[in-house]
Amino acid sequence: MPKLFVYGTLREGENNHKYMKEANLLSRKASITGSLVDTGNGYPGLLLENQRVAGEWYEVSEETLKRIDELEEYFGPGDTRNLFDRVECQVTENGGTNAGWTYVYNRDDYLETRFSDWKQYRLQHASGVEEKQDVPHSL
Repeated sequence: MPKLFVYGTLREGENNHKYMKEANLLSRKASITGSLVDTGNGYPGLLLENQRVAGEWYEVSEETLKRIDELEEYFGPGDTRNLFDRVECQVTENGGTNAGWTYVYNRDDYLETRFSDWKQYRLQHASGVEEKQDVPHSL
């Protein structure tokens, strides 16, 4: 079964977590290399940069992965219609590293602020508290 790293609205407690109802949670405290950006549309985008991104690690069925591909507007490798590209990634969890899938944002229309945790960013943004720019976003 495919394994999937989720970092935004598919995480537990977020509005698209319903897509994960049949998935097997492997770790709530997983991370990958990258940075998150605010798309301005109520969800984050992952960029392949040299920071750490917090998320969750799941085992999913092919059927669930197909439904998430539709949600993420992923039409296939190299398709210019892709809002997100599904890419292979290395996930760190419980001291080990495992291979799996995640979604990388395929547009350049995002806010410039980088962050590492969507839930934390969303809560701070909703409360009007801005993140300090000089504090590294590490796990």
